[in-house]
Amino acid sequence: IAEGRRAKAIKKEVDVIMLMSTMTGTVTQMLINKDYYREFNDHKKISASAYEALFKENMSRHLKHLFKATLGYE
Repeated sequence: IAEGRRAKAIKKEVDVIMLMSTMTGTVTQMLINKDYYREFNDHKKISASAYEALFKENMSRHLKHLFKATLGYE
């Protein structure tokens, strides 16, 4: 993180502890509500293993977008 700040790739005002708490909270809530997410997005017809892979991919993509928006200058 310090290296990213020196390279001006990461905003200086980012609170790392708050960012980690955001990630932990997001993952926790998504895991708790995984069945609701499946039903809401009409994924009940796919197999459990296919849904797990889809769920992990969607959560990973969401967290990457969240971190890039928070850490970057764009």
